[in-house]
Amino acid sequence: MRVPHTVPDNTLKAYEPSEPTLTLVGERNRRLRAENWTWDETIPPSLVEECIRFFVSQFDDHKRVLPFLEDDNMILLLETLPTTLPLEIVIYLIPDGIYWKRRCNDTWSTMNDVTNYGNSWKRMFAERYVEDFIESEEPGYTDWVEVGNTLKLCCPFIKKLEISQLQPPRVMEAPADPPDLCKSEDFIPEHLDLSPILTILENLEELNLQFGVKDIGMKFTFKCFSVHNKDIERLAKGLSLSKRLKILRISCSDIDDSKLNTILKGLEHCDVFEELEIAHCKITDEGAKALGYFVTMKMSLKHLKLQNNLIAAEGAQGLAYALTAIEKAELETLDLKFNLIGEEGGKYISTSLAKSRYPQHLILAGCGLGEEAGRDLVNMLKVNTTLATMDLTNNALGVEVGESMAKCLENNFTILQLDVRNCGFEEESEKLIHLMTFRNREKVRKRLDSMRSTVTEEGRRPTTFILDDI
Repeated sequence: MRVPHTVPDNTLKAYEPSEPTLTLVGERNRRLRAENWTWDETIPPSLVEECIRFFVSQFDDHKRVLPFLEDDNMILLLETLPTTLPLEIVIYLIPDGIYWKRRCNDTWSTMNDVTNYGNSWKRMFAERYVEDFIESEEPGYTDWVEVGNTLKLCCPFIKKLEISQLQPPRVMEAPADPPDLCKSEDFIPEHLDLSPILTILENLEELNLQFGVKDIGMKFTFKCFSVHNKDIERLAKGLSLSKRLKILRISCSDIDDSKLNTILKGLEHCDVFEELEIAHCKITDEGAKALGYFVTMKMSLKHLKLQNNLIAAEGAQGLAYALTAIEKAELETLDLKFNLIGEEGGKYISTSLAKSRYPQHLILAGCGLGEEAGRDLVNMLKVNTTLATMDLTNNALGVEVGESMAKCLENNFTILQLDVRNCGFEEESEKLIHLMTFRNREKVRKRLDSMRSTVTEEGRRPTTFILDDI
């Protein structure tokens, strides 16, 4: 019996009787066995099923009959069609759904969460297929004709790419005197040229990139994780041509200030760009100043995340100046987690937030803030009316700052979440801070419920909720 695709395999296993159960006395003479999926194996298939099997076996020659199949017959064909057919045959012909779910599960045994791909199995297959293709290509041995054909096939369905590795070039012959790979002045490998790839993928909205190699084994050298300047120049060229790009994330890569400047020049042409994340890299104060200027120029930017870099007080000053300089911007999140901006940097950020409406979400976890920076943050919370969430975990702010902050929040009705774990606060202060933020969240919830009830009663379209109205 053909089991419909809507029945999960786990359901079949759950209803399948165990071997000890089959040996019971009551089971031996039982004639009706609803759990037996093979009861019709001896019954000849219908003519329709035979026709569908023939179409499946000769699909490339008879694919023109696909639009004329009825729904039941179409489902049977999609459930039996081989998942190894060439992509150029099925990518445009087969609709999203059964077939692409089977093909994804047959190609990748894990990480098949379709909700990360807009609940589209075809989009999931196209994106992961291109990701695997890019991650396995070796520079210098790339067939760009094949690459172009593959990208053009998948282009309409690709909105996001997560590149977790880029292969270094293969060394064909070892030199007579092998270079010392531990020295920075020696050979730095160039990776795959991403500019033609980004140019073809015209619907790309999100790019997550990591320069490095997975499962390198005994071939490990630090140079495999280095990034050549030409790699960044090509990446910037591709970014400048990605008109729909909204999100760029680069992590765990050899990105310094000069390379960051090149990337920012490429992003200047992305009119709808919203989020930039440079995490676990080598950005210093000069790079932070460049990012501050980028924030003032790119009004569409909503999220700036710079976790675990080398930004100190001077870089924090550059970002703080940018926050006060922008007037018509949409910056919502500033993440400086694990950057040792220190007391002075904390003062710059606090001063800017006391004057600016941006951002609404601030993360300063593990930034080396002390009591002086803590007092500046308390003074900022007294006058700021737009900050919604703030993360101050793992900063030695001290008991006095905790008491002042708890007292300050009694008159602050906009902060919805304030994380102060491992800040040296007393338990009573942490409890009061939690109660004050909970009070503010409840006020927001009641306001939203009131707005929803008003819309329901009057039949009007919902109004966008703005924190400034609290």
